[in-house]
Amino acid sequence: MSEPSEGATLPNSDAQRTRMSGEGSCLTAAIEISGPADEDLLRARLARLVARRPALRSVFGSATGHRVLDGGTSAFTRHRVDGAGREARWALAYELARQEATRPFPAGASPLVRAALFTAEADRHLLVVSADQLVCDAWSANLLVEDLLAADLDQASDAYPEVWRGRQEWLDGPDGLAAVGRRRRAVTGAHRAWPVSGRPDDGDPDELVERLLEIDDETTLELRRRVRQAKGSLLAVGAAALALGAVGHVTHSLALTTMFAARETEAEANVVGWLSNDALLVLPPQRGTVLDHLTAIRGEIFAALRDQRVPGERLASALHPQSGDAGLSFALLYLPAQLSGGGQVAMKLGAAEAARAAVSICPTGADVDLFMVEDPPPRADGVRPLLRLGATSTRGRAGTRETERLLSRWGDALAVLAGHDWSTTPMREIASVLASAPGGR
Repeated sequence: MSEPSEGATLPNSDAQRTRMSGEGSCLTAAIEISGPADEDLLRARLARLVARRPALRSVFGSATGHRVLDGGTSAFTRHRVDGAGREARWALAYELARQEATRPFPAGASPLVRAALFTAEADRHLLVVSADQLVCDAWSANLLVEDLLAADLDQASDAYPEVWRGRQEWLDGPDGLAAVGRRRRAVTGAHRAWPVSGRPDDGDPDELVERLLEIDDETTLELRRRVRQAKGSLLAVGAAALALGAVGHVTHSLALTTMFAARETEAEANVVGWLSNDALLVLPPQRGTVLDHLTAIRGEIFAALRDQRVPGERLASALHPQSGDAGLSFALLYLPAQLSGGGQVAMKLGAAEAARAAVSICPTGADVDLFMVEDPPPRADGVRPLLRLGATSTRGRAGTRETERLLSRWGDALAVLAGHDWSTTPMREIASVLASAPGGR
């Protein structure tokens, strides 16, 4: 078979250059299939996906740019999941799916997408589609799934090359430079390292530590009610609870990494590619009531959204200068139902039914990555909670014990916030209640 020919050559973004020097994680989307899994159909759909999405055919040969090839064939593998009991096999299928997100693509590979089908029983399968984080974000994962599940699809390629060039030209033009200036002024002096000490484990310092925590539905419903009353956002509540759980009473501004999809036009909305940015939010000192504090965080979120095209990499030097051992840095990623898979409905995939089940989270480079997922995929027993929290770090950064403690304290802080009147309760009182709880700092 002849080598695919070369197409467009595009400049790398700040985020791509950063990720090329990192650990090379993938973003994965999982699709649950009920009924017979037609392997020939899946291979054909994967080939159609590659043909339609130019970003997936990219080759990254240098830090400055990447080439988009005119063709290529993606890997497709099938695995039988063994084990005693249906639930155990299904749980193992999800564990294998999670491992797919940590298996990087080889340097210089193309296409940067692959699929693995895990068969837990004759009529129950999990299809895991993995794309390199250099060319796929959470928004793009939705598009990948839609392409795979659509019976009829326009074969025309999306506008990735044009959109990508436009993004880079904007960033280096007057409007982009003005946006960078605004965000740098907003984050100046905030502390990236929070006053939290890691507890590194023995063993491989790069080994990933990942933990999950489900918030009980009663607490989640109460938080949603209070968010509606306050005209706030669950991201702001999650950020405030994280600071409370990790630090307690916050007396100076803290920098928190998050991510925005940054799809501002119809053309961008239909493009598969890494168009998201690692954005820096500033959590202000805890003054006034809970509502005062959440309103301040909400204002910071809207200010960051205004300039969501600005890469966090261009803001880092404006943060408070600190030594490398001053504490831990944090990232908080929030996936609402429309991105988590919870809002998806079943579609036909040949003779079977299929539905989006989950999307993985790519690490941001922070010491601790935390995520909050609304309407997440069901557990192996079929129960679907309303809200799931997660935390990832490495043995050499936060370590297992500190990762578990931080996750637990984050959940405790959300429960405390759910149980108090936001309009009258001072933030200092919330911090005091949390500090007096078992496991408080």
